[in-house]
Amino acid sequence: MRTWAEWFQINLCGDENIEAMVEAAARWCISVKSGEKPHWLVLLGSSGIGKTLITDRVWKWLKSRPDFRSGGDYDPVKLYWPEFTQKLRSGEAWGIRTASMRWPYCYLDDICAENISNYTGEELNALLGARVGRWTIVTSNKLMEDLGDLDCRIASRLIRDGARMVEAVTQDYNVRMK
Repeated sequence: MRTWAEWFQINLCGDENIEAMVEAAARWCISVKSGEKPHWLVLLGSSGIGKTLITDRVWKWLKSRPDFRSGGDYDPVKLYWPEFTQKLRSGEAWGIRTASMRWPYCYLDDICAENISNYTGEELNALLGARVGRWTIVTSNKLMEDLGDLDCRIASRLIRDGARMVEAVTQDYNVRMK
């Protein structure tokens, strides 16, 4: 695990929650590399524990793969969900929304971090539903129970089809290191 932590450039701090996130991300990368059936990497937990740091490293690795652009004319980007929902409301992101449903790889960061409304909940459900059976990375500062309270469909989609999901309950990295 230490080798993967070094590759992800994250200090494990002797914390089993952080180790679990690194292990899930590493196994997900191995699955992608070996061509297994697509599934999701889902990291849930409070802010500042390394979810985005780890998934950013995974995304960087994915972008370096020759098959990242298979299918040609798309350039998938990390979708920071709170910002993306604002763009959807203003009409700026409809093309990205539609394309992201078909991309072989997709990264949704910080889902449900905004005040979830019927509109954002429906948009997230539509996108997650379309991503079933595709390589997808998801982070959220909510735990599964919280997501279930917001919308049980979102919670259900996050654990389908062999998703590698970790709920990490640990202290903010910045607080821990002081």
